[in-house]
Amino acid sequence: MVFIKVVALLVGLSGLQICCGSDDLESWGKLVLANVIYRHGARAPVTSYPNDPYLDQSVYWPRGYGQLTQLGEQMHYELGSFYRQRYSSLLPLEYNVNDTYIRSTDVDRTLMSAQSNLAGLYPALDEETTDKIFWQDIPIHTVDEDSDQLLQSSYSCSRYTYEAALVTSSKEYLCVEEKNAAMKEYVANYSGSSAALVYDVIKAEYEHGLTLPDWTSEVFPEPLSSYASFEMLSSLAGTKELEKILTGKFFEELSTNLQAKVNSTLSPDRSLFMYSAHDINLLNLLHTLKVWNGKIPPFASSILFELRLNSLNQYVVTVSYRNSSSEAPHLLNLTGCSSPACPIDEFITILNNIIPEDYDTECAVVPSSDQTIEFIIPKEGIPEEWHDCFNEPASADSSQFLSINYNYGA
Repeated sequence: MVFIKVVALLVGLSGLQICCGSDDLESWGKLVLANVIYRHGARAPVTSYPNDPYLDQSVYWPRGYGQLTQLGEQMHYELGSFYRQRYSSLLPLEYNVNDTYIRSTDVDRTLMSAQSNLAGLYPALDEETTDKIFWQDIPIHTVDEDSDQLLQSSYSCSRYTYEAALVTSSKEYLCVEEKNAAMKEYVANYSGSSAALVYDVIKAEYEHGLTLPDWTSEVFPEPLSSYASFEMLSSLAGTKELEKILTGKFFEELSTNLQAKVNSTLSPDRSLFMYSAHDINLLNLLHTLKVWNGKIPPFASSILFELRLNSLNQYVVTVSYRNSSSEAPHLLNLTGCSSPACPIDEFITILNNIIPEDYDTECAVVPSSDQTIEFIIPKEGIPEEWHDCFNEPASADSSQFLSINYNYGA
């Protein structure tokens, strides 16, 4: 029997200087390169529940479960139009392979989101519309899920599977489950299914303007939304090791792109790299940089990593989070950076601490029984009424941290 002591910290974001307001595009320097990653747009639920009033898939979700909807297409067309306005100084109106590169996970809704996004970023040209071609045909690159270390690195990683089980077996995790027992029973009685599954269904129905059953008003949006966020903990990059596994390959590619641009070795010398992905990708990137607010990133939300040349002829990187189409992106202030416009050397140092030396080795390692592990999540992501499931740390600011101590396999 293996005994492992694990210490998990819930980090309060108020002390981490999440951001400093909306970003001002011009004040931090001339934009020279953008790397953006976004969540797909609104989709149909991935399944239904037995008592769902909208079970007729052909009527309500004609494209199929889990598929991008017309609303999702509209979201990404809008986001692409936002990129067109923001990056007009970088990109000509006509697509060219030397300007832009697009990568997506091998999932229908992310591939379709990328297509819709590109329709907004590269609208049809006049000469094309006269030939009755109403779009610019632009390649979107992908690889099979099982081999996608860049955007779906958990699929073939035994270390991830091991640590996810570690989290969901903890007494603290089970304590929160117990606190929600009555809510889960209520949902099961009315729906005939589990709370986490039902949340996905009714959230999708709500997003698409469908009238929810009366019984849902007792649990939606809260406490079901907080519970669904909590259920995602098993997918979180909550340890240093999981940060490397779940975000390291993306940050490695980002680092390569930035340094090549600075050193004038980027070939082709592109101006924009786009990545179409999922909520867990954005969540883990924000969490690894210690700027996640504990909320699931909404549909079509986006993180913008932008390289700039300031008035002193110095390269800096700004990181912004766009989680609303009605607000400007929020400029993030990263720990380890001396300014929101982070000097390139400081930013690369942050990334180097995340990038794995050898991904396959990191995935194969299983902690020894005497190894202490820290699993970190933002305190703001945990409702206050659940805090007594956790312990106050002995050597940290209790206004920002809560601690977990447990034995795995006992």
